[in-house]
Amino acid sequence: MRQKLEQLFEPRSIAVIGASEREGSAGRMIIENIRRHGFPGSLYPVSSKHSSILGMPAYSKVGKIPEPADVAIFCAPFRVLRQVVDECVEANIGSILFFGPDFDTQDTATIDYINKKCKQGEIRMLGPYSLGYIHPHKMIYATNMPVEVRKGNLALLSQSGPLLEAMLDWAGEREVGFSQVISLGLASDIDFADCIDFLGTDAHTAGILIYMEKLPNARRFLSAARSFSRNKPIIILKANRKKEDIDWNSSVLDWEEEKDFAYDAAFQRAGIIRVDTIAQLFNMGLAATNSVRPTGNNMVILSNIAAGGILALDALLKRGGKHSILSKTSVEKLNILLPHSSSADQPIHVGNFADTKRYTETLKICLNDDAVDAVIVVYSVYLKNEALKIAQAISRLKPLRKPVFTVWMGGNQVAEARRILGQAKIPCYPYPESAIDALMRLYQYHLDLKLLYETPLSIPVDFNADQQAAKWIIDKALAENRLLLSEKEGHDLLLAYGFPVIESFLSTTVDEAKNIAQKIGFPIVMKIDSIDILQKTAVGGVRLNIRDVNEMTEIWTNMMLSCSKAHPNAVIRGIRIEKMVLKGFDLFIGSYKDPTFGPLMLFGKGGWDKEVFPDIRVGLPPLNMALAQQMVEGTHLFTLLKGYRNQSGVQLNQLYLWLHRFSYLLMDFPAIAAVEINPFRMDNESGMALHVAVRLQKTNESRNQHFRHLALSPYPGKDYSLDKNLRLGQSVHLRPVRPEDEPGLAEMLKNVSRETLYMRFFGYIPKIDHTWLTRFTHIDYDREIAIVATVPPTEDKPEAIIGIVRIIEDAWRESAEYSILIADQWQGQGLGLLLTNHILDIAKKRGIKKIVASVLPNNESMINLFVKKGFTIDKKYSDVYEAFLILK
Repeated sequence: MRQKLEQLFEPRSIAVIGASEREGSAGRMIIENIRRHGFPGSLYPVSSKHSSILGMPAYSKVGKIPEPADVAIFCAPFRVLRQVVDECVEANIGSILFFGPDFDTQDTATIDYINKKCKQGEIRMLGPYSLGYIHPHKMIYATNMPVEVRKGNLALLSQSGPLLEAMLDWAGEREVGFSQVISLGLASDIDFADCIDFLGTDAHTAGILIYMEKLPNARRFLSAARSFSRNKPIIILKANRKKEDIDWNSSVLDWEEEKDFAYDAAFQRAGIIRVDTIAQLFNMGLAATNSVRPTGNNMVILSNIAAGGILALDALLKRGGKHSILSKTSVEKLNILLPHSSSADQPIHVGNFADTKRYTETLKICLNDDAVDAVIVVYSVYLKNEALKIAQAISRLKPLRKPVFTVWMGGNQVAEARRILGQAKIPCYPYPESAIDALMRLYQYHLDLKLLYETPLSIPVDFNADQQAAKWIIDKALAENRLLLSEKEGHDLLLAYGFPVIESFLSTTVDEAKNIAQKIGFPIVMKIDSIDILQKTAVGGVRLNIRDVNEMTEIWTNMMLSCSKAHPNAVIRGIRIEKMVLKGFDLFIGSYKDPTFGPLMLFGKGGWDKEVFPDIRVGLPPLNMALAQQMVEGTHLFTLLKGYRNQSGVQLNQLYLWLHRFSYLLMDFPAIAAVEINPFRMDNESGMALHVAVRLQKTNESRNQHFRHLALSPYPGKDYSLDKNLRLGQSVHLRPVRPEDEPGLAEMLKNVSRETLYMRFFGYIPKIDHTWLTRFTHIDYDREIAIVATVPPTEDKPEAIIGIVRIIEDAWRESAEYSILIADQWQGQGLGLLLTNHILDIAKKRGIKKIVASVLPNNESMINLFVKKGFTIDKKYSDVYEAFLILK
């Protein structure tokens, strides 16, 4: 499949169907663009009306050209579309670019026809409504846009053709270069995920900029983005934000439309940087690809004018940054260097007439201070213009081990200085606010990646949900054509997944209610029981802290009247009596099924006042303990939950565990559309769900079927786990790796010999640290599988990892790369064969066609294993042998 994308974006031959000599026609403009920019391949005009086009031979149909073209650009009338697609399939064309705007998307029959034919002919499609693409490094301008694009290291993808043209014009004026420019149009076939997968391994591309209006396949997109966002920043301008789309006065159970906060949560989970404006898109692109990332938010600002420094400091503090407290040594050096009228205090004023030496020496002192994470250098012309000299001097300081962002304030007087800094790949901005915005977003990007790959806490207890009980509750409601669970059913559903729930008693008469109250003891809560009334408090359906049985008759009567008046058609089963829980924090735990991203988890402040002071964080399941911790810590409420002054907090690890369990409930049952637990009352001893509401939806997906309702692939667990015995009888457990395995894997590698590491990593002995280990434990199960072999724990030893095997798939599951590592003391016992057999079985189930591997010529045990499993070994190169196996 990658070959098909290479044919499209790096073609050796192009056919233009609908070629024309008519001025202003797409067929002419595309040909002129391709020729003018020196396309080195073959260009074939296709026209049923002309025998030659612009001095080149023209062909009546695509099947008449001398070779199967890598790409056919369709800019002919829509009425001949079916015929042309048929001809492209017959002519074995590699891909088709469907140009706009003469494309009738309302003709669904024709659209369905071409989709089906192209799929049958294994033809990839770009568009419709695409304006083509530009590959400056390959001199390919497959577009009618009258633009000149500089070579650079940023790729630019856009769903809007007209906006793309405007952005390229804007970029040209600012000398921004690109590795690829792609107009996706409606993206009926080739989409953002395909482009990210292609660009992720493109040597010319260091970062990817995206203008997005909608996202048709969230799971594929997030999988692609997660694969590359750590090394190639992905920056997105997502349009179509709606006005505040969270109405906390309504129940989560009423939500059905897409919410913009879902994009924020999903992008953060994938390590994507989201921006709000076109200027930020390019500012961040240049910053993320031209600068090292700040590892903290302690910044130094130095400026030759007080106003510029103050504006930068104001912007820094507003964005959550801090000004660095310099060391005593740095301050002493600065006091000697700076003029008497200047100061080492922030922002550092280097003097109105600071020269090259003073700027660069001040910058060096700041960069060498351990308390400094980044430096913002501000320059403004003041009587004497030193802009160019200072820019040149700073450029000569490269390479810089910390971020340096520059602000050259002004216009024509500093234009050349900005160009010099840009050429040196030092981010330069016209305004302090722009520099601070880019720098702080880059720091947040670093922070997001760090949190995503944090080693999670181990699950403190084994968690085995009663899935059968939960399934029975859901299936029963759906069989009765009910989409809302009763309060009792909601309680039982949570109990099945290990949630503590308030004991609740249904009363159908006031006398029955009084008897229950006297048995459980006052104070009590009275709550209307009706699945037709979601906002019970709003209609007088909840009364708290009732302390006397004599109050209950009046409360009962008033509650029934007010609820019946507000909801005359509601079926009221009675009134529930519950013990009043007086102490603890009111928390909100909920979920909502977003049309784009599937189930989303919500956590934050609960109780009635969440409507007035909303404090909610959003996350995507699956949720391990580290991700649950991040959700909780992201709320303002966290300050109180961890304990504040003399007020006790809550058991945070227990809260993380409940969120982890809640994510499994959403994962296991696609029929769950929304859940609202409000409040979940929690103190420093325990927690308890006091109110639960659940809405279901009918779905064709059976429980657990590959978890296709999720935007992120969860831990495969039981699907890929099994128990085996080694030759000497030792029992081993094979299971997929998980992030929590990082310490166990580190322990195994600590005891592995240099020779074993040499064989596994082909002569390279890696530095085994957290960053390196996360590449093996924090994996996307949609794209790779790693299986660890473990031996069970003993009284004095925990579970131990003794081997690991992995396959890393290409984006289209055509092939996968195999590797294996066995701890020294477990070699020679058949573990390598066990792991290999298991991973090959998994590869077959996943539809992988080919396994590839590399092996050193002196690794005899590995070569013998490959031979035993039927691999073909290519010994063409003497330093490393290549092996492959075709799976049947």
